[in-house]
Amino acid sequence: MESEEVFLGFHITIRTNADTLLHLVKTSLLAFGLPFSGIRGQDMTEQQMLADYIIGCRLNCRLKIQKHCTLYCLGHQLNLCVQDSLGMIPEVSIGLERMNSVVHFIKNSPKKLNRFNNIVKDLEMDDNPHLDNIVLRPLCPTRWVMRLPTVDAFLAHYTSILEFMDELKNDRTEPAKNKEWAEGYPRSLETFQNYFCLRIVQAVLWKVTQSMCNARAGMLQQEKSETGLVLWPYLFRLK
Repeated sequence: MESEEVFLGFHITIRTNADTLLHLVKTSLLAFGLPFSGIRGQDMTEQQMLADYIIGCRLNCRLKIQKHCTLYCLGHQLNLCVQDSLGMIPEVSIGLERMNSVVHFIKNSPKKLNRFNNIVKDLEMDDNPHLDNIVLRPLCPTRWVMRLPTVDAFLAHYTSILEFMDELKNDRTEPAKNKEWAEGYPRSLETFQNYFCLRIVQAVLWKVTQSMCNARAGMLQQEKSETGLVLWPYLFRLK
């Protein structure tokens, strides 16, 4: 599940206290015909004045609407949990870093990217009719829960990437640096450890995405939204 951000406008304020921020939130919603009482999953930027349980805009929202839940905070907590858990495994860190390096290597040159796309088109005709619609993308540097599309795309193009590297290292017109790089990386990509590690990361992130959707649904269905109570069962299962 991916969110879409649409810019609607700026608000000028000389104060950043909780009451002022709450007024801005209500004004923004009402300007587009959205009643404040009907908006449960309000997504706010992670700032102390907005997210604090004791004082701040978040508490004021909860006092006015018991069912109010700040979805960004829920996602942020889950993101930190995944980051801390997977980041402690060296094989995962190395595997993701290696994958990201390959993606950047392919996409940092129009010539290399065009060569790769041609290989994808050839393989698409033979094996996967939808392969051309899957685009390689670099890892999100901060949000681990958003890394699933990157891992999915990389694994879908695994054969294409190996074919690309093989073609590149045998091309006499390519610079020696590129040929040397293309000759070294396939050795690590072809190892069982690297492929298995990426599959494990994919499975974990898929579970995280499902847990996120279920946790949000659970919060929106409760009369009172307690982030910790809703999120804990999913974090326990992931662990």
